[in-house]
Amino acid sequence: ITRYNRHNYPIITTINGNVADAESKLIPTLDEYLESCGTKMPVIEIKDDSLSSDAMNRMFNTMNQKGVKKAIIISFSGDVVSTLAMFQPSAEMLYGVSYEVMYLIKKKDNVAPKDNVAAAIEFCDNNGVDTISMDSTLCKASTVEQIHDAGYKVGIWYGAYSKYDSRLNAAKFASYGVDYVTTGMHPKDLR
Repeated sequence: ITRYNRHNYPIITTINGNVADAESKLIPTLDEYLESCGTKMPVIEIKDDSLSSDAMNRMFNTMNQKGVKKAIIISFSGDVVSTLAMFQPSAEMLYGVSYEVMYLIKKKDNVAPKDNVAAAIEFCDNNGVDTISMDSTLCKASTVEQIHDAGYKVGIWYGAYSKYDSRLNAAKFASYGVDYVTTGMHPKDLR
């Protein structure tokens, strides 16, 4: 995202949880996002289906200039995830940035959740990926155990304005051993 094309990617935010009163804001540039992270580890999602060497080098150069030492980079794209996994040693050597690669899996029509997870594990085995993350509705205690047994971390997320995004559900998934939870809730509401 650049300052020239970001108007194409508005963020819709609710006002007091009311979607009808939502307002549109511009997505931040990578520079703005990294500045807003302060000392917190950034989580960067690559939306494109591929990632060129030039784009990847620009991203890591920007992270280096902003003093980012560690990040999590996520994508639904197998090509992006495998490219990033192969680049990990180079990024640390060239830019001083280490990162964890997280492969996001969606629910697929006519595919049993266990088969979807098994395919993701196989993909990660073949591509050096660190974490498998899924829609919260796919996550069960047995799924977390299956992924951990394969040697990977587990992340979950809730859909936008999801009825499942609650403190109680976050606690349930934490009890399963989930390593990461992406939530729309304020951290103080999760305590």
